[in-house]
Amino acid sequence: SLEGPVNFTSARPCSYLELARASARLKNFSIPIKIPSLLMRLFMGQMASELIFSDVRAKPKKLLEGGFEFLSPNIDSFIESVALARERAQST
Repeated sequence: SLEGPVNFTSARPCSYLELARASARLKNFSIPIKIPSLLMRLFMGQMASELIFSDVRAKPKKLLEGGFEFLSPNIDSFIESVALARERAQST
């Protein structure tokens, strides 16, 4: 049994860019241009730095040590499972 704080994160953390690209593949669109970070900071202020440009590489150490098995070990397999679940939900 697990005790104390537990990081509920992916077994293989990904960057915001990797998440954005995987999400774009799910929606069948591409990310055509890169928006300069200075422009994002001007538009969003400190929030851009905290939400978009900072990646937290937290790992689920306790879950892994406890033998937890991830159904989707990486972002690509997670996005695929979301797409399949969405298709199933729409077909019923």
